[in-house]
Amino acid sequence: MLGLTVAFAALSQTLTINGAANVNTATWDVHFANLTGPDITGTGASNSEPTLDATTIDNVNMSVTKPGDSVTYYFDIVNAGTIDAILDTDLKNSLFYEGYFSCIFANASDDPNGCLNKYDFNNDNSINVNDYSIFISDLDYAIYDVDTDDMLSKGDVIEKGTTKHCKLVLAIKPESSYISSKTLTTTDRFDLVFVQK
Repeated sequence: MLGLTVAFAALSQTLTINGAANVNTATWDVHFANLTGPDITGTGASNSEPTLDATTIDNVNMSVTKPGDSVTYYFDIVNAGTIDAILDTDLKNSLFYEGYFSCIFANASDDPNGCLNKYDFNNDNSINVNDYSIFISDLDYAIYDVDTDDMLSKGDVIEKGTTKHCKLVLAIKPESSYISSKTLTTTDRFDLVFVQK
């Protein structure tokens, strides 16, 4: 019996943990800043003065008419928080694209939203796949990272404490053969949604 007691005692041990734990408050602060422009080439025009607050760039009204025309605004996306932020907006399906698809199949007899003035690039009095082809091949309407010249994409990361320098561009590509009697104008609102990494 004594031998069993000694054996048990040899395998017994008290574990003690001493210490302190702190939880630091994380902060979320992703915002726009430093809006400048417009930079204009050709007969491009900015028809209003955009306004900027922390989360919105509003009152954007740009227009282009012929190849080589462009209007560019510059701005920063600032992550002043302590959490990395990920862009959760698919820009390929927003901006101008969203407006175009809401107008598909509009025609001269059924156009309550003025789609023909905005998206009928080939002047055939309807919004169809031919206009989309011109849009994809001849127009440049996107938000780019100024430092890399890459279009912003869903999944892009803005690390905590950093700034991404961006530009919003509306242009008809210089090499385009697109000729139209109308001026292409955009007044689209754009929203960039960020989520925590």
